[in-house]
Amino acid sequence: MYALAFFAIGPLGRIGDRIGNQSTVAFVTVILALPSYVLLVWGPSALGLVVWAVAKVISGLSGSSLTGSPVCYALINEVSAPADVEAILGMAFAGVSLFWMLGGVAGIWILRAAGD
Repeated sequence: MYALAFFAIGPLGRIGDRIGNQSTVAFVTVILALPSYVLLVWGPSALGLVVWAVAKVISGLSGSSLTGSPVCYALINEVSAPADVEAILGMAFAGVSLFWMLGGVAGIWILRAAGD
């Protein structure tokens, strides 16, 4: 999967050079959220899970990893002042790590509050 993402990320860089990096980041962000959107539309049915699996593969083509999307980090480097880049990237990595750690706990709290 990561090998496929490695080859897919090159064209995204060329798209960013053509139409601008901010538009490319918006496009990649929508692709990354596609599996969640699929589950919101179709739900946890048989069709929903098949479409979710396809959407997960498509989101993998964005080159994202467990530490976030490299495209978003490149945009941080581009739009931030050079003196602030290290601090902002540190906050971005910390935010991704916190969401990974706290997301499961928040999901359990939501399920318990909903009575499931």
